[in-house]
Amino acid sequence: MPRGRNARPARSTSTPAAVVRSLHKQLTAVGLPVTGKEAGRNPTFGPTTKATVKAFQQRFHLPVTGKADAVTTAVLTLAQTVTSEQDPAALQKKIKKAATASTSPAYSYWIARYALMSGDYATALTAAHLVPNFGDLLGGELVGAIDPNWRPLHPQPLPPDLPHPENFYSYRGNLIDPDVLAGLQFDLASLTTQQYAAYLTAHANPTDPATIDPAWEYRGAEAPVLPGPGPAE
Repeated sequence: MPRGRNARPARSTSTPAAVVRSLHKQLTAVGLPVTGKEAGRNPTFGPTTKATVKAFQQRFHLPVTGKADAVTTAVLTLAQTVTSEQDPAALQKKIKKAATASTSPAYSYWIARYALMSGDYATALTAAHLVPNFGDLLGGELVGAIDPNWRPLHPQPLPPDLPHPENFYSYRGNLIDPDVLAGLQFDLASLTTQQYAAYLTAHANPTDPATIDPAWEYRGAEAPVLPGPGPAE
């Protein structure tokens, strides 16, 4: 049947090029550029863009659908802001402003992380309270850096970590078992110059024990054995 004069043209179901171009720009800003034909002069939302959106969703712990839904685009915009802003003070202001638009736990989660990173602990705490089980946010003890109610439960930061308590709460775990360190200190204390020279000689560095300062032999014995930090709670 031929169209009448007043018939409406069929609507395109494709995403407008301007919207896709903006999406591609944001993905590029966070290290996920879209390449190929879909990123040409007339950008399109095809398989490559969808795969890139999925990669972003996976990286940011969002439902992996490949769709640029409201939550995905909000988190993407936030991530672009953080990666693009070089001025710490300006970044704090932008994150604080972005926090007022928090509409989902996933978005609030990233607001809390970025606010903590920028040093705005008040905004981080407000956002963390919008996330279910916020006590587990950022690996558990990091919440102690922003919530005064948690601080009595954990040791407090000391210099040089005091200005950045997130560092203190991030690295309380032992990198090396304290018992292993104690064993190494004991072995060092009992090591003689002859043994040290023999070790060097065996490793392609011939050494006469007489050339080693005798004071070195007692250096390890006089060094106190310091207890390692307690295990992270």
